[in-house]
Amino acid sequence: MIISHKHKFVFIHNPKVAGSAIRQVLQHLHDDDINFWHQGFLPELDRVVDLAHLTWRDLLLVRPEVENYEVMVVMRDPYARFVSAVEECVRQHSIYLGNSGNLDEWIVEHFDEANFRWNWKYIHLCPQHYFVPSTGTTWLLKHETLSEEWPSFQEQMATKGVTIADLPQGVRVRPDIPGRLKADNLTEFALSVINIFYSKDFQLGYEKRGSPNKIVMGAMDHHERVNCIHSPYLPAPDFMSLTPGEQIAWTERYGPPHCQNAE
Repeated sequence: MIISHKHKFVFIHNPKVAGSAIRQVLQHLHDDDINFWHQGFLPELDRVVDLAHLTWRDLLLVRPEVENYEVMVVMRDPYARFVSAVEECVRQHSIYLGNSGNLDEWIVEHFDEANFRWNWKYIHLCPQHYFVPSTGTTWLLKHETLSEEWPSFQEQMATKGVTIADLPQGVRVRPDIPGRLKADNLTEFALSVINIFYSKDFQLGYEKRGSPNKIVMGAMDHHERVNCIHSPYLPAPDFMSLTPGEQIAWTERYGPPHCQNAE
């Protein structure tokens, strides 16, 4: 996270998109009292957070004056970002994960959008759309074409009298070791989970692959199904897969199933 009150500019550090390299380039602009790095307790949020990766709405609670600042955010293909985020979570918290089969088990045990949103331990898995402002001027760059888009960002900032250096040559890549996760090796189950929980991220310019969402819907527990019913960011579950109580909640939100289909 980089905040320049002088230039009314914010870099939102969406996790696992080469944000650390970008932060190094933009560090000279930062003039906020908070360093926004590592973990810390923020009284405005009443919880410990990963300061580097505050979502946009959380940042507005801490620094409401930035609402009208210009913002830059980098996005990444949801599948590739997911794999990188899982590896980061495993590395930081010493959770064993050896192959794609174990990844499916890890998903069953840990996957919870609310957990990713509020528990800093899993912040690298937080859906990307939470880091994107809904209003104002936003530069939305893509990780896959960052080197090609960066000069345009430099030129636009130069018109405001702000000098931005080139990005470092290359991005750190860990060695390709046996058993390392790869987006191309995700199982149908993993793809289906990603398609559901990162559904809104795909609307930012990425295509889904794999099988339909129904593969994983039946494997959801009550907590996850209720989240899908009520959250505007998740696809609604199939009505017939729900318990009677969940069907009532579904009907209260979407209307009778024979009259209206949930989108």
